Amino acid sequence: MKRGSFKQMKTTNKTLILNNIRQNEVTSRAQIAKDTSLTPPTVSTIVKELIEEKLVKETEELGISQGGRKPKLLVINEEGHLILGIDVSSKKISGIVINLNGQVVHRVEIKIVLPITKEQFTTKLFEVIELMKQYTDSISKELLGLGIAMNGVVDSENGISIFAPNLNLRDIPLKKIIEETYDINVLVENDVRAMVLGESWFNGNAEFDNLVLINLGYGVGSGIIIEGKLFRGNQGLAGEFGHMVIDYHNGLKCDCGNRGCIETLISGSAIEKRAIAEGIIAEHEGASDLKRLADNGNEQAVTLFQDIGRTLGTGLINVIHFINPDKILLSGGISNASDYLLPAVHEVINKSEMVSIVGEPIIEVSNKQENQAALGACSLFLEELFKN
Repeated sequence: MKRGSFKQMKTTNKTLILNNIRQNEVTSRAQIAKDTSLTPPTVSTIVKELIEEKLVKETEELGISQGGRKPKLLVINEEGHLILGIDVSSKKISGIVINLNGQVVHRVEIKIVLPITKEQFTTKLFEVIELMKQYTDSISKELLGLGIAMNGVVDSENGISIFAPNLNLRDIPLKKIIEETYDINVLVENDVRAMVLGESWFNGNAEFDNLVLINLGYGVGSGIIIEGKLFRGNQGLAGEFGHMVIDYHNGLKCDCGNRGCIETLISGSAIEKRAIAEGIIAEHEGASDLKRLADNGNEQAVTLFQDIGRTLGTGLINVIHFINPDKILLSGGISNASDYLLPAVHEVINKSEMVSIVGEPIIEVSNKQENQAALGACSLFLEELFKN
């Protein structure tokens, strides 16, 4: 799809009808008019446009007659468009191609080596885009757009990676440089915010209007959905759960300049440093080795994970108090130790009188972490397309 066409596809009534079809899964023109209070001629005109734009299609099956001819039924045309999604990590750039129901139909991956310059990074990024475009061109499918999930601080409005700490790169105008090269719409988002949006669209969490995802990886971050919408904050800094201060006076110095940030205690790197200092794992080993020891009954490893769980629980109490989410999802490599973390998390949260009054939100590990950030990047376009 040509750049600019995406915005032309969106009008208030068109989005209203498109979302109605998506929510009902199968419906008729008459039912849409009834649900939306739009006139039947308006519905018919817009549905005709949606069919021409390959966003909606008629099924072969007919609906139940209300006294006249049986109505033709409408569904989202899942195969009508494809979306590209890219996830940038410190070791690789991963790209996926999905249809409108979130099915991954193609995947590519290119390794990167640090340190890396802006020029080297953009060259690798364009290689991934070229590989994905070769696939989509070969099957003659229209592209809705390209979403990119970047680590760190992102200016999502202008599509700029302000600071990507995993790459140690600043001020990359991703949207500008890609749209100048390819005739495609580009959206850029922080990786963990993209993850929570993807969870809402593709992983059975659409019913939760207030959803928080905590990513426990080498660092710690979070994504927040409030009242059904991705929450970025005033300058795109919302969700810095890792920099919530837990112990200002006695805590370790954090890379952000503060002391006692929760990231200094529960991130993958912090856990590894502590496990090495306590003699539980060797210097060349990591968090996965610690998990293996715990699974094999090593009491020190189990105790360390339980302690991490209690610290995480303390942080989550703050999240519950401030946001009062319906559900909290845990993701990232450290979440693999959930058998040890979650009981400790609940132990701490259950001691909170305020939480006991209103009830604890659902807290669980995401069960769909493969391609999580890239899927989230794709969902940026679904959010734009279906949300008013």
